[in-house]
Amino acid sequence: MPCPNRFAAALQETVTTEDGVKMYTWRAVRRQHLRMLRKQTRTIVFFMAMIEILRAGVGNMVYGGKHGTQAAGAEDYGISYNVGCFLAWLYMCLFAMVWEPFFSWWVPTSTSDEESKTMSKVISILDKLNGVFLPAVVGMSLLQHIYHVISTFIYVDARPVDSTAKTPRSASLNSKKNWAIRAILLLGVITSIVCGKAMFTVLEGYDLARVKPVEYLVLVLPIQVNFGLLMGSAVQFKAEQRAARKMAVRKVVDTEAAADEKERLLVEA
Repeated sequence: MPCPNRFAAALQETVTTEDGVKMYTWRAVRRQHLRMLRKQTRTIVFFMAMIEILRAGVGNMVYGGKHGTQAAGAEDYGISYNVGCFLAWLYMCLFAMVWEPFFSWWVPTSTSDEESKTMSKVISILDKLNGVFLPAVVGMSLLQHIYHVISTFIYVDARPVDSTAKTPRSASLNSKKNWAIRAILLLGVITSIVCGKAMFTVLEGYDLARVKPVEYLVLVLPIQVNFGLLMGSAVQFKAEQRAARKMAVRKVVDTEAAADEKERLLVEA
């Protein structure tokens, strides 16, 4: 599969194989995939919060029963709702700082019944459009997240810079080394999901944190997958460092042994 242009522009670490094929290092490829996973997760969090704002209303989120607004209901909880409360509060602060000095003293506050009906129709249409647009964006971001997760499990080793170039045998996708790395990544993801689920269960038991079932699947689970892949990548990096140190020590020992053998031959001669 071709490497996207934004990947190619950001990837800098390259190596050249014995066959003369220029390749991106696995660290550079993994770093970009993890970056895209974080980006999609942030997008999902933001638009899930916007859906909650659309459902509950900005005023109800900010004031919570004060100034004639509705108090928080049984469905008003979760990560998306709390993020939505912060965004709604921030919006109201900015609106107040702009409205009060520039518009409040000259814009009429009362409108006719006909204008009110027209405004209500416009707001209703916008709400319906947002009700379709926001979930669609969340779904697209979730699909992109799944794509990058799959790509992370496929490209666990160095990747050719030229997507049309033949992959060297040493960087084969189906080598035993790559399958071992995939097992490490999968173990990291499973560990993250299990520990995360246990943590949320404990917090919910103490009434400290609650998430909706849909929110857990769409928002929390991708975050756990991201963290699991990060843990697996750290293990892979440490294993590579350990192997490099062993190789360096072995090379030094071989060099010293060769020097001793050469010195012995010179003495015998």
